[in-house]
Amino acid sequence: MSLKESVGTDSNGPLPPGCERVRCVCGADDYRIAIEKTPSGRLVRCNVCGTHYSSPRFLRQMIRDKAGGERFAEVDDDKVKEPDRWDRTFGLRLRLLNKHAPKKGKLLDVGCYAGFFLKIARDDGWEAVGIEPTIGGARFAIETLGLDVRITTLEEAQCESEGYDALALLEVIEHVPDHNAVLREANRVVKPGGLILVETPTIDNWAVRLLRGKWRHFIDGHFWFFSEKTLAALLEKHGFDVVEAVRMGRYTSIRHIAGVLRQHFRPLSRILDIVLVRLLRLGGVTVYLDLRDNVLVVARKKD
Repeated sequence: MSLKESVGTDSNGPLPPGCERVRCVCGADDYRIAIEKTPSGRLVRCNVCGTHYSSPRFLRQMIRDKAGGERFAEVDDDKVKEPDRWDRTFGLRLRLLNKHAPKKGKLLDVGCYAGFFLKIARDDGWEAVGIEPTIGGARFAIETLGLDVRITTLEEAQCESEGYDALALLEVIEHVPDHNAVLREANRVVKPGGLILVETPTIDNWAVRLLRGKWRHFIDGHFWFFSEKTLAALLEKHGFDVVEAVRMGRYTSIRHIAGVLRQHFRPLSRILDIVLVRLLRLGGVTVYLDLRDNVLVVARKKD
């Protein structure tokens, strides 16, 4: 990955309200500024391990308050009104997990939100349990889909040691304040030889080079950005060996694409909305889109 970078250090001056300085997940405090300003904040790259992360960032307590607060009291309509695209998207992820799983045993989906991956895993024969800290998503999973979901975090759930054959972290690790705490707990609850399935935006892609701070994954709440190499190193540190890493897209709707483009490319978004969504009524049409900027990793816990 080659980003245009400049040497920088945090000053001892005042931080923006509600922010904290952050060390890299490897513990180092030695970095270069990769992009001075993104919707996620200032992006820096660790000079020791190469991980990219936002610093300064919101205080951890503020993150927790937002997850349990009014903003997330109801499920996001965009996440549930087009279930077909989620079934097809998470079906791809489940097939990759099944490819490496010797059997369909107990699966823990951490950050399961509304439970779409959890549901198809359950229907496929897994004994599936979810953990989700946002109230709206968890309630939808429990009340609408009939899933076994606990409204908490992995660190606070007190799951059974070595109680699960597989654990999923799908688009979760870019959000969490402390990867080391999450992956230590993941290692504790997964059986020896069990699997962990991790999906996250990957920083080593063409879109970051071309769009810089306008990359679609630079959004509020995304704080950590891994390459395949740095993600593999983090998993190795916590006792997991990568067995496969793939770039994988997802099924999405024309309506959703127009909404994503609205963040940085309003004129194009407006054209799509007017012509395809309103006039031609194609907003609900589902297409497979792979921009090569998401990585899906399967890793096995060491015996």
